[in-house]
Amino acid sequence: MGTALIKEAITQDESAIFCELQELASRSDVIILHVPLTDNTRHLVDTEFLATIKPGALLINVSRGGIVNTDAVLAAIDSGRLDAVALDVLESEPLVPQELLGHPGNVFTPHVAFSSEASLVELRERACEEVIRVLQGDEPREARNNPLHNSL
Repeated sequence: MGTALIKEAITQDESAIFCELQELASRSDVIILHVPLTDNTRHLVDTEFLATIKPGALLINVSRGGIVNTDAVLAAIDSGRLDAVALDVLESEPLVPQELLGHPGNVFTPHVAFSSEASLVELRERACEEVIRVLQGDEPREARNNPLHNSL
């Protein structure tokens, strides 16, 4: 369903084209991952995917560590297929594999991109708004589960 919506939006914009993930990877100098970790996206970046990327590409993962198969990434770096990686998350976090640290082009950051004064204020405000909304008898906007409906 999500792919169909994206394809529909893209076909309405003549400056963009729709293509499959492997084709996009083979044409991209930089690949930035922004996907949730699900059964379908676990190890999305694996040996097969990395075989399709443009040689010398840069891979950036800012989503979840399980999206990237670390062993496959190491092999792609060692072979020159990947030039480097920038990882905000790792499958093995908080540990960074020594083999990844040994590559001079790699960059690692703690998964705290949201951590700024403004974002923390907004986070607190949204939480308070949700509590007030529920106490007034309204449905929460940001519910991740629905225990009231599950118990009916």
